[in-house]
Amino acid sequence: MSDHQIIVHRGALFERTVVAVEQVVRGMTDATRAVNVMHDTIDGRVLANT
Repeated sequence: MSDHQIIVHRGALFERTVVAVEQVVRGMTDATRAVNVMHDTIDGRVLANT
């Protein structure tokens, strides 16, 4: 591989890594939101029952 090809390959790899990290972060954000909604629902039920 020439130097140019290596640089292009690294760039593509880096881009793919960034996209993967973004997807993981988005997934974690969605999971956190879902857990918060669940907690709010449970808290709401507990408050409603007291």
